[in-house]
Amino acid sequence: MISLVELLHSPRPYFDNFPDVSDDSVDMPETPTSRSRGQKAPGSAVSRQKSPRPGVQRSSSVNSLEKNERPQSKQRHRNVKTKPDVDDLSEAEDNKESDSSDPEEKLCTCLEALLTECSRQRLRALRMSLRHYSNVDNRVSFKDIQTSLQENQVRLSQRALTMISEIFEDGQGIDYEKLYACLTKAHLRTGRDSIKARNKRNDLNVKQALTLEQIDQDFLRRLEELLVKDQTYFDVPLLRNEFSKWDQHRVGQMAKEGAQLICCERTALYGALLTNLINRCDENKDGKISWPLLLNFLEKAQAKAWEKHPELATLPEKVKEAAALRIATPGPIDELSSSTRSKVMTKLLKKTSFRRNSSTDNNTPEPHKPKEDPAGDTLPETGVKVDNPAPDVKRANPFAKDKNTRTKDPDGKQTSELKSEPRGQDKKENIPEGKDDVLDSKVTRIPSHEVKAVVPNEYKSAQVTSDPPSERLQLEWIYGFRGHDTKFNLCLLASGEIIYFIGTVVILYNHLDHVQRHYREHTECVRCISVHPAGMLVASGQYASRDEKGHQAHFRLWRSDTLQTLHVLGAGLMVKCVVALCFMPGEDILACADNSQEKKLTLWDVKEGSLVAETFISTELLCDMGFNPKYPELLVTCGKEHLSWWKVYVEARRVQPSAQPNYEGFLKARYINCLSHNQKGDLITGDSNGTVYIWGNGGNSITNFVKHGHDGSVLSVLQYRGHLLTAGRDGAFHCWSWRKNMDKEGTLQLPKSEGGARCLLLLPSDDGATSTLVLGTTMNSLIYVNLNQSATPLEGVTLDDVPITQGHTGDLRAVQKIEQSFLGADIITASTDGVICKLNSETREPVWKLCMKGYPFLCVDINKEGELLVLGTKDGHLVILQVLRTDISVLEIYNKKISTGAITTVKLSQDQKKIAAGGTDKTVHIYSLQSVEGKEEEVWALSGKCQGHYGHIHAIDWSSNTLQGDLIIRSSSSIPEQKFWNVNTCTEVPGEFMTDVTWATTNCVLDHTLIGLWKSKQASEGHMTCVDVSPARHLAAMATSDGSLSLFRYPSCAEGAFSHTYKAHHHTHNLCFTPNGRSVLTVGGSDDCIMQWKLV
Repeated sequence: MISLVELLHSPRPYFDNFPDVSDDSVDMPETPTSRSRGQKAPGSAVSRQKSPRPGVQRSSSVNSLEKNERPQSKQRHRNVKTKPDVDDLSEAEDNKESDSSDPEEKLCTCLEALLTECSRQRLRALRMSLRHYSNVDNRVSFKDIQTSLQENQVRLSQRALTMISEIFEDGQGIDYEKLYACLTKAHLRTGRDSIKARNKRNDLNVKQALTLEQIDQDFLRRLEELLVKDQTYFDVPLLRNEFSKWDQHRVGQMAKEGAQLICCERTALYGALLTNLINRCDENKDGKISWPLLLNFLEKAQAKAWEKHPELATLPEKVKEAAALRIATPGPIDELSSSTRSKVMTKLLKKTSFRRNSSTDNNTPEPHKPKEDPAGDTLPETGVKVDNPAPDVKRANPFAKDKNTRTKDPDGKQTSELKSEPRGQDKKENIPEGKDDVLDSKVTRIPSHEVKAVVPNEYKSAQVTSDPPSERLQLEWIYGFRGHDTKFNLCLLASGEIIYFIGTVVILYNHLDHVQRHYREHTECVRCISVHPAGMLVASGQYASRDEKGHQAHFRLWRSDTLQTLHVLGAGLMVKCVVALCFMPGEDILACADNSQEKKLTLWDVKEGSLVAETFISTELLCDMGFNPKYPELLVTCGKEHLSWWKVYVEARRVQPSAQPNYEGFLKARYINCLSHNQKGDLITGDSNGTVYIWGNGGNSITNFVKHGHDGSVLSVLQYRGHLLTAGRDGAFHCWSWRKNMDKEGTLQLPKSEGGARCLLLLPSDDGATSTLVLGTTMNSLIYVNLNQSATPLEGVTLDDVPITQGHTGDLRAVQKIEQSFLGADIITASTDGVICKLNSETREPVWKLCMKGYPFLCVDINKEGELLVLGTKDGHLVILQVLRTDISVLEIYNKKISTGAITTVKLSQDQKKIAAGGTDKTVHIYSLQSVEGKEEEVWALSGKCQGHYGHIHAIDWSSNTLQGDLIIRSSSSIPEQKFWNVNTCTEVPGEFMTDVTWATTNCVLDHTLIGLWKSKQASEGHMTCVDVSPARHLAAMATSDGSLSLFRYPSCAEGAFSHTYKAHHHTHNLCFTPNGRSVLTVGGSDDCIMQWKLV
């Protein structure tokens, strides 16, 4: 957490070497850290790494910036004619000095032109340098002044130096404090004074938001310049070896401190470039960097540098030759006699042995050294040995490491064994026995057992590496919106971005470029957001966790331009969740309400991050609150049988009830759902009776109303250009004239699939006028409405054809790719809310939506063309739908309850004539198209059942070839176990016959090619929930129950395989690659969001 005060003095995180870097937002340290011009960067890496204070480190970053950019700066200065050289200013100085007789004034005039390109920060560094050279009387010599000026790159003319000596020198030397005061006075006239000196805040000024691609390109440019300037290179194989030793869990991550230490010792990186590069590689902001990403930066920069400067490519060979020459040169010990040399070596060996033993006694952890993979891989054999199997449980423990990975079975065949041992005795399980836990995230552990995996013939002699893949994942897009249960979820930033949230992520959407940025610092689902009137500062509140004690209800203050957290407030004070937030106009005050039984209302100083006042709201349910723009001290809250005015006394640090509503015979509703203020101070409220009341000029009396304007609750109200816009749960969007009679002037009806409009947001156009409205619906969609500018706002208006985004409101677990959809979609999702969505991952837009209320879908599969849909439900129904190309209508082909439990997985065969469905009944149901007498068309009917599993079935794969003319399926369950079945006979097939069978998909987690996944740290901490392999079959993505998403090479047959790991959802339930293999999509169950991760 970074406070606003620290933010004012923090360096710019990435582009700190731009020409405008010296905007003086950084305080210099108390001791100089500058380096002379002749010193090289790599020479002092360790000293720069260990700065005595944070301030020193910032100074180092600035100094390194100025040195690295010096060649470009000189070139730029030569090309710009408006920046005169020091020696060309003498004539101008003389002309200005003639107007003043005061020597110090003449010196200030002389220095004004010289300090135009000098920052206030550099002047502070100069002052500290002079302080270093000064004596007890604060005096320095003229030579010391010249040295300090040279160290800090401050260029003064000879005339200015002479004047300095004449004015400030006495018998003891030159008074550097008076000199600094004169320099500061002259610098003030240049207009380059710091924010702090001007007594202004820069935390509310919007800076240009930089894309990740721009930041990465800047890093590559700076790394390339470093290589060229220092005539050095990066020893990437050596760095990879060093990093892998410290990566004990093979997840492609290591501590930032360790990575920084290695880079300081093994590379020429230092200062701000190293620090910012390390921070860039900390993608999850958890203090651990992705070292493959860091190596990727170094490799790309080095390749570009070698391409432009071929002579740099010979540096590694020259270094090796020089090292060989040093080895060949006899050292001092070689010149000794043989007996003397033997005595010396004996003493050295004794010392080494003593040090090794003493270090062994200390319990100091050492970097993990990866084990070598066993020579050769395993041979085919399948079998399951279960000790005391527990049939009614979920997924078992992932497999722990086994020393003897190569064994012989009774037939003498070599097998690959995966063994599971009991772990996590300290973790408590709270799943009641016999409970249907299909949608429960808790996992019940089972006794030890072992599984033997089949080794396909094509992988017996394959060379498999344990290195992480060169590709990485980057969160690109999130589908969905949260509008079904909250109103505080749609705001506009000063940058023009739309900000909203879903799950634990706050999304910043640029509607002009159709790109998203994501704030991902929350630990639980976000409940509300609010934007400061300046349009830059954002407050977002979250729920408290039921399981994690450290995840308390709180709200965060952060910058929308840099996504930098400024304050984390309210932890321990808020209960359940932060239900509402709003900023006070004209003041840095934020009002916050929690969801405790008393509904605590607190006021916070967002600048200092301190509590100002607190009180309690007497209502069971708080629905909305907001400040009056005309009377900023007035705060209004509304909820269940509640509407109240509050007055805030900022100076006295208290808040008191101000007034209660005076209905004067008007009907009082049970719920006041929403409120809004206009610029004249009028309050507009909408209630559960469908009525809208106007409370004029900050008062508590009704001045106008719209009686029963909606059939049901009013969800949102907004004044717009002399009109009142209202939206209700009935899906109607009305426009009323802002006059005495409040006549209706237009209506827009939302589709039933979108519910009602929960949130309304006006978007300004380029000319400043407002012509576009964004609706946030109760079915979690965002839709554009282009308002009419020439007539009433809703006259002749229709909804935009393509929503900004659309999502689900239920538990979301079903996602599958579409190979060649005739609608242009490549992803399909389904949820327990009965909604089926088709999405285009390339354009990141919704394509199609179908609502089947009452169908709790858990799984889905679809044919290549996107016409035939197969779905399984929580209540055991198998549903088959046909989408007609002619009118995009949907025909229900089959709908029948086939199981007493939930259907958790369905899979279509390659020829689209057979379906396999499995679930909690531990049975695989086989359906096929069959001819029926009296019907011309074939119909779907049950052809057999495959029974024999001990656990719930989680995944099914169809074979892409046949075994003796019969199709084969494999199924994996929660024990875990894997079985192979002949589809025609519904009998189990022994594993030794599967060596030549290839599979159309790889969703079953028990496979020889996925051994590296089972042996990973992610699978041991959170149980593996799903796996998918890229279309090119070179990458494997794995998700676990703790929300981790990992990317491995495929096949991953070696134990200890490295991966890239990311935090996706709280519980990642399913994933799939897109058909083009460029992205991975994940779904998180109850968070209702679909995350799209692109490969970079």
